[in-house]
Amino acid sequence: MVREHSYGAVIYRIQNEETEFLLEKMLLGHVSLPKGHKEIGETPKETALREIKEELGLTAFLDMSFEKTITYSPKKGVTKDVTFFIATVNKDPIIVQKEEVKDAFWLNYSDAFDALTHESDKDVLRSAKKYIEEKIKKEDER
Repeated sequence: MVREHSYGAVIYRIQNEETEFLLEKMLLGHVSLPKGHKEIGETPKETALREIKEELGLTAFLDMSFEKTITYSPKKGVTKDVTFFIATVNKDPIIVQKEEVKDAFWLNYSDAFDALTHESDKDVLRSAKKYIEEKIKKEDER
């Protein structure tokens, strides 16, 4: 059994006092969170930052105190672990990697949840939303 490792992030922003999430519509047809394979010698943080830059053309700022890992089998004989962090990004325009990504778009939580293809990604989004709400609440209390 081959074991693969990928890293990515739940990217969010606050827009008009509402939290929005950045999703990708992949060329293969599914909607997902940005992620990708770890290259030799890369740290998880480096992988997540590189993948966001490659797939979306954006510079990300990771909050690695949130970490959620999902495991699935993308094909027979392969087990894949994907670890997601939380991220915000610069305000540059999104430039999608045309070899993999068809489109990228910001959605509020409810629409993002409905748009995600895989239940495991929905679970990650649900956990990330809870983490972000708690983080904002703590910041507001200061």
